[in-house]
Amino acid sequence: MSSISNLKDYPMMNKPKKLTLDEFFPIWIAEKSVSVRISTLYRNNSLYKNHISPVLGRFKLEDIKRQDVITLQAYIYRNLASSSTNAVISMLYSIMKAAVQNEVILKNPCVGVSHVRAKEYEQPARDTIHRALTIDETRIFLKHAEGYWYYPLFIFLFNTGCRCGEASALRWSDVDTEKNVIHIRRTVTRGKDGLIEGKPKTGKSRRDIPMNEAVLHVLEEQKKCMKAEDDHVFFTTSGKRFTANLINSDLICLLHGIEEEEGIKIPFFSIHATRDTFATRALEAGMAPNTLKEILGHASLAMTMDLYAHVMPNTKQEEMKKVRIGA
Repeated sequence: MSSISNLKDYPMMNKPKKLTLDEFFPIWIAEKSVSVRISTLYRNNSLYKNHISPVLGRFKLEDIKRQDVITLQAYIYRNLASSSTNAVISMLYSIMKAAVQNEVILKNPCVGVSHVRAKEYEQPARDTIHRALTIDETRIFLKHAEGYWYYPLFIFLFNTGCRCGEASALRWSDVDTEKNVIHIRRTVTRGKDGLIEGKPKTGKSRRDIPMNEAVLHVLEEQKKCMKAEDDHVFFTTSGKRFTANLINSDLICLLHGIEEEEGIKIPFFSIHATRDTFATRALEAGMAPNTLKEILGHASLAMTMDLYAHVMPNTKQEEMKKVRIGA
């Protein structure tokens, strides 16, 4: 059994009488570490270090007032998108809430601070970098990418709706040819010490995805190129795990190549757009929304429809023609 003296290592045991925000942040992180994923902790650390600590880090917690939070919010909003600004202030709210619960301060200064509105020029990511590609854009992109190292990965993602991290973690043992499904059991995320392989994003993210002919074909071809000891299906040219950011860098080069060689400018999209493209084509082909929800690994049908119902104006027109009551 651990000695009670070991408790001195826990940050709450030796806290000064009046903590600064920078001094309390490790305490908050320690509490959060038992309930959130490592990748979330990494993101929280990054947001705090880059946006909160430089402005309020040296303040005593009890000295931080509501106006200080509003000033921080306005400062961040000048440089970041509204969604990022709101994410930072929401995290600060959580930190201050924990300070109240730990009886370090009496009142949370973030209470009553409203979220900022979207800037006039801001567009939702689903309409820009996460947008669904048109059929022509997809055809042109894949034609240009053929023969490229990540071409099999692109085909796989366009035809499964997998997240990039899920594809990075995919192993040959997850490819079930007997049942004709892909088992999604892991994902790759970035943590404090680099890339890590862990459980999928949510419980619903652990799922089975049926394989169509395109997926079967690309996996067969990929298998032919593999060494016997290769465990993962997809990897970088140096045999390592990859992230969406790495693939996005390569996408920029590919899109520049298309513009230079063919004179066709396809607006930049992130690798996540393959997921949105799959979902859009699936709904347009008549896939039941509830089936799509299961394939994408969404927690609820509402999430699926909120994300993708807006991309089907033609489909809605055709469906309405089938309804006729009375006249």
